[in-house]
Amino acid sequence: MQQLKRVESNQRKLTTLLKPPLETTNLTMKELQGNESSLISSVQNHPASVDLKENTRNSMTEFWTKERVVQQLYLYLESYKKYKHRPSVWMPQLAELSHEGYSKLFNACSRFKKLPSVSVFSDSPTSSENKITIDCAAGLVPFKEWRFFESQLQLFVELKQYLQLYRNGSEEYFPEPTEIIANGHGELALLIQKHGGKVLLAQKLDMRLSSGIDKLVWGPMTLDFAIQLLHFIRSQFLQMTPPLLYPIICMPSEKDLIRCGREDLVCQVVEFGGYENVARRLGLAYFDGKSRKLDEAVFRGARSLWKGRKGIAP
Repeated sequence: MQQLKRVESNQRKLTTLLKPPLETTNLTMKELQGNESSLISSVQNHPASVDLKENTRNSMTEFWTKERVVQQLYLYLESYKKYKHRPSVWMPQLAELSHEGYSKLFNACSRFKKLPSVSVFSDSPTSSENKITIDCAAGLVPFKEWRFFESQLQLFVELKQYLQLYRNGSEEYFPEPTEIIANGHGELALLIQKHGGKVLLAQKLDMRLSSGIDKLVWGPMTLDFAIQLLHFIRSQFLQMTPPLLYPIICMPSEKDLIRCGREDLVCQVVEFGGYENVARRLGLAYFDGKSRKLDEAVFRGARSLWKGRKGIAP
């Protein structure tokens, strides 16, 4: 429960730090940042909520199927998106469902692997073994992946504000965590610790350490570019609807950036080492034709090696 409250607090803070994309919603920031009581009452009055909370004599297994769970989860995520400004393609933490009053959906999601399936997942080779997870079946980005993405974006935004407040915006030196805590920014210090510490972050952001510790040279990088790129990716996810064919947060391609009118980001990506280098520094997945073929070749080689060790004929 403490982790859930911390996640919600970080989401609210990130929403206030970032401006919403103009084309993703017709709601104002005031409507998006309504108080918690209005959120709960509005979401619970959604048709999906009424449907989920209707009285029924059927047992959980008889009433819920994998397809129904996914359908009701989509409705919940769409409602949550309007009031919390969170993409509807991000798998929520299950404790969130219980916290918002969706106890039946929470129970169904918890028992997803044991629920019957009508047809959608029956052709999956893993479904017969009850191994398919709900985020995979629904085509949603896993909770841990998008939480890392959002907390990193929050870290960069708060670090930028801290440098503007105490360093006149200079990005030459990475601030010491002790200094950050002494200035009353304990949450920023925790985010730095969560994302690898001052040495790793200074290397990623091409900043020097005041302590004089030697660091690896990863090439040029600025906070402004990192924030703009991550904000662009998040705005694109806000426009998506589930299910996703590839539910993963990946580096946008040059065509994606140009199609959205972000030629400025294209130039900066080249300046900061190219698409693969930027993706690795910001923890984003990177795919192209060459890497996909290479991954498939490595997988086939590893599978043959495993069969050889187990004495299984190829």
